[in-house]
Amino acid sequence: MSAPLAPRPQNLGPSLLLAAGMSLVCISVAGLVEAMEDAPDGQTTSRPVDVPAARPAAPRKEHPLVPALEAAREAEAAAKKLEDYIARFAKWDIVGGRGYAHSMQVKFRTKPMSVYMLFDKPHEGREVIYVEGQNGGKLLAHETGLASLIGTVSLEPDSPRALSESKHPITNFGMAKLVGGIIRQWEAETRFGECDVVEGEADLHGMKCRVLDASHPRPRRQFAFHKTRLYIDRASGLPVRVEQYAFPSRPGQKPPLVARYTYWDVRPNAGLADRDFDPDNPAYDF
Repeated sequence: MSAPLAPRPQNLGPSLLLAAGMSLVCISVAGLVEAMEDAPDGQTTSRPVDVPAARPAAPRKEHPLVPALEAAREAEAAAKKLEDYIARFAKWDIVGGRGYAHSMQVKFRTKPMSVYMLFDKPHEGREVIYVEGQNGGKLLAHETGLASLIGTVSLEPDSPRALSESKHPITNFGMAKLVGGIIRQWEAETRFGECDVVEGEADLHGMKCRVLDASHPRPRRQFAFHKTRLYIDRASGLPVRVEQYAFPSRPGQKPPLVARYTYWDVRPNAGLADRDFDPDNPAYDF
């Protein structure tokens, strides 16, 4: 029997760093020169030449992103421990210069990677299923209303039609992959300076969250975003929201939001089975 879904909400709720330069001073240390002489008892002893004492090297400063990366990796590990979960999911991202917002109920299983989506807004009633290694590697989807006359369609996950309102394919879905992308981004950014990190707290859909906010003061080729925020649920340790902002076009302008992905009402290890990702499930409308 299919696991029950969380109730649909009426509305979606949306959603770090002092300037730190990196410098390393290398100090050459003079080698200790020793003069040798024969001791009266026939043993050889050493006598240091009178040279100035060497000063210790200056300690290396830690990059501001190091603590944030540690927290992000811990959150990724927490997500990877889950066998499956049921959750509410909302996303807002830009495709072709236009912003798209979606909210849905989801079921997710790690092995094989499986996703079921039931849309709330927009396209209420739309269902999507993807199971790794099944259905010819394609996702299955159907619409409601007049569009339902088309019936169930099979689409390549990275096809233009499948990505017409989504920046990322369904194959990248899940909390572990979400935070994994942030980890790779921050790891690359540790090679550069001009990074501020601030840590804070936030209430998000009833969750007490640790918030890591990493930003860059000015546009650079190596920085894809002006600001990236990661929300980690204090109770579960799971990564539950990512926000990314572009650089403002003018000084003093508010940075524009370009992506937001949020999970809440997460029910971990719900015991999902093959039937939960089967289009023939009588609880579904495929």
